[in-house]
Amino acid sequence: ELRRLRVQKDLELAASAPGLGLWSWDVNGDGYVENANNREMLDSVPGSRDLREALFGRVDADERESVELGFAQAIRDDSWEIEYRIVRDDGESRWISLMGSVESADDGTPLLVRGVTRDVTRLKNEQEVLRVLLEAPPSALLLVDASGRIRYSNQQASRVFGFGERTMVGLHVETLVPMRLAERHLEHRRHFAAHPVPREMGRAMDIVAVREDGTEFPVEIGLSPLTLAYQPHVVASITLLTARKEMEMEMA
Repeated sequence: ELRRLRVQKDLELAASAPGLGLWSWDVNGDGYVENANNREMLDSVPGSRDLREALFGRVDADERESVELGFAQAIRDDSWEIEYRIVRDDGESRWISLMGSVESADDGTPLLVRGVTRDVTRLKNEQEVLRVLLEAPPSALLLVDASGRIRYSNQQASRVFGFGERTMVGLHVETLVPMRLAERHLEHRRHFAAHPVPREMGRAMDIVAVREDGTEFPVEIGLSPLTLAYQPHVVASITLLTARKEMEMEMA
């Protein structure tokens, strides 16, 4: 009990920043400790020692089993993250993000799980608005973060790059560039990050992209900087130029 109280005190000190919840779970001892921010965010019962009830007690009954299963699968990795929706006692719906680290046995069995809880409702609402905006235009659109990872792609982008109905989220944007041009593209990205202003690429010079099957095709790209969740992102609008290039070759 003394050890548990010390851990809880450490969590309170570490989570002094508003809006940040911390918790720790000793899997074998089934000992769960959380700070006050975590309890308030999850609207959990004060003093709860049951991890599943504390973290997932406010999840809708129809969704809880799949959320708990997702959590059990996620903590098989050294670092992990999941998102889910809760409904507070006052009826308000909130989106929660859990992320953290795991200490595991040699066979991969989790021993100690440490987690950080964030309320990402505002971010999810922003993402939904952004999703609607990105799906509306007929152009292929990608949302790319500062590390070059694709965070959203509309259906037209998936079709243009040969992914069909499969998502492109999580791919590195350099995978959409021929390998021989990847390093140069990375330099262009760094330059844009240092000078983030809207610009068009492909009118003064030929730009080539590559589909999942390796075929190359000419494109024109418009870049627009965007701040999302206080982080820099880029919206890339890709226009397929195959028909225009074929016409130019016929007229030449």
